[in-house]
This record gives sequence, C-alpha cells and structure tokens, in this order.
Amino acid sequence: MRTQATMFAAVLAASVALAADASPDPLRTEDFICWKDIEYGPRRNLPYEKDWHESGQDMDVYMPADGVRGSAPVVMFLHTGAWSQPFDKDNLPRKLLAELLARGAVVCSPGYILQTDNTLEPRPGFRPEATFARMLRDVDEAAGKLKLFLREKGVEPSSFAIAGESAGAHLALLYAYDQGNPAALGLSLKHEFTVTKAGSVAGPVDFPALDNDHDEETSSLNPNSYRYKFRILAKRVISGRDDLSDGDLWPLAAKWSPVNVVDGNSVPTVLAYGQLAPLVTTDGAIPISQMESLHEKLEKAGVPCKSRKFYFSVHYNVADDGAEWIAEALLSP
Repeated sequence: MRTQATMFAAVLAASVALAADASPDPLRTEDFICWKDIEYGPRRNLPYEKDWHESGQDMDVYMPADGVRGSAPVVMFLHTGAWSQPFDKDNLPRKLLAELLARGAVVCSPGYILQTDNTLEPRPGFRPEATFARMLRDVDEAAGKLKLFLREKGVEPSSFAIAGESAGAHLALLYAYDQGNPAALGLSLKHEFTVTKAGSVAGPVDFPALDNDHDEETSSLNPNSYRYKFRILAKRVISGRDDLSDGDLWPLAAKWSPVNVVDGNSVPTVLAYGQLAPLVTTDGAIPISQMESLHEKLEKAGVPCKSRKFYFSVHYNVADDGAEWIAEALLSP
C-alpha cells in the first residue's frame, strides 16, 4: 500500500502540472442550445454555505446547435459530488458533453437532493430526508418532466441512456437496474422512459467492498481517517441517520450497492474507470476492482457490458479523458 501511495502522489503531482496548462474549452457556445433551470419540482436551489449545498429540483437540457428534428438519442447525466458536496447540474464534464452533442444526442443534467458534506459530526443543515431513495425519486421526477419537455419540442427519443460520474454514476446504475428489478429497492419508481443503457464513470458499485479496499492503516475509529468519514456519510445517505451502528449499516449498504441490484433483466452497461498507473489499482478515490466486480456480475447475468480502464486518469478526469469512447459506447446500439 505504501508503494501505491507513493506512486499516487507522483502521478497526482503530474496531473496537477498538466491541468495548469489549460487546454481550450471543448464546448463552444455556438455548438449547442441549452434550456436552463427547467423546474421538475418545487424545491429551489440554495447557495453553498459552509458545509452543504441544496440542489434544486430543476434541470438543464442541451441539444446540438442546429436542433433536433424527429428522433434522437437521449442521455441523462447525473453530476458528481459524493451525494453531498457543492456540485450541481452545471458541473458536467465538458468534453464528454461535447462528444455526445456532436453525435446528435440530447443531454439532460438534473439536480437532485444533496446530503450535508461528509464532516465528522452532525452539523446544522443535516437532512434526514436526503437519502439515496429521495435522490432516485428526484431523478425519476426529472425524467418525467424531460419526457414532457421533449414532446413539446417535437423530439422522439430513439434511445434513453442514463449515466453519471462518481456519486452520480452510482445513482444512474441504481435507477437503470431498478427498471428490471424493482423489488430490490422497493421504490415504485415510474420510469417514464424505458432505459436502454446505463453508464458509470468512476462510480462506486459495492459499498462493503469499497470500505474494505481503503488502506488497512486507516482505522474506522480514527476521526481523521478517510474510512471514518466515509462511514459517517454512508450512514447519512443510506439511512438518513448519524447514529446507525456499523452492524446495521452494512446490510443496508449492500442493498444500495448496484452490484447487488443486477439481474438478468438489467440493461446493457458501459463502465469507464481510471487507474493512476499499471501498478496502482485506483484512480485516487475508487479502486479498479469496483469496475471489475460489476463487469463480472453483469457477465454472469448475461447482460452486455463494455468496460475500459483509462491509465494515468485521476478520479474527476476520467469522464473527459475517456470522453470519445464513453460517448460512442453510450450511443451505440
């Protein structure tokens, strides 16, 4: 593990240096049309304040600059941010968005309810209702509004993919797999669109395994350790409680892990994950084993799956580093 940590530090330093040499924005305003802040529910956006940020029930919809006539593929992309941090629907990977639009896709980016940040103690603003269940209901409501919006614009979806980055990827997989296996989560989602493909860019898929994959030198009892903070956040987003025991947490964590919702009815899936170096089995946040375990589960269930590792790709860069491949994989038949 010390070797991995040393290599991670070196690769991260190189990534920061490369990031300093900013490349031109791949998404030019003349290349798309965007409808901002389309409301799908009454909850409004609140600004970032200290340790949390409320994402409103609204969404943005992007189309190619020349518009869409008749049918077009539709992609709903869920933003990153650990289900809690001050990211929102505006934080889309721009290179991936550009690649999707260049292929004629309509792209929707919805906000969804956020938990407080993964701080060490309960803070003012902690939201018991901001759980995975509520987040998925927000996504479901956004899909219903998107269907009405596209109908108004005369767009007939030729396919509907749902994908996301990091935390958003976890939610996208759950939403897609719930369509074929609704008993697993018991949410009674409406699924106004028939999901035809799911996509995960560096998303967690197996929470118990993710906890075990953390450095063995970091204790779940040490308030400064990543594992301790991860468990606090997991309790909040899974159960809406801070006082859940570890013994009660892990059965629930397994339930809300996409790898355990997969069955023979799951939709074809695209997986794109980063690996900092050939001998470093993580992107700095998510181990490559998360991708491998889901790919294996899908294969055993007879579900088509395309997966790819992107070497030297840090967690939040995977979507843009793999933009062309991801866009093609999401939109291919």
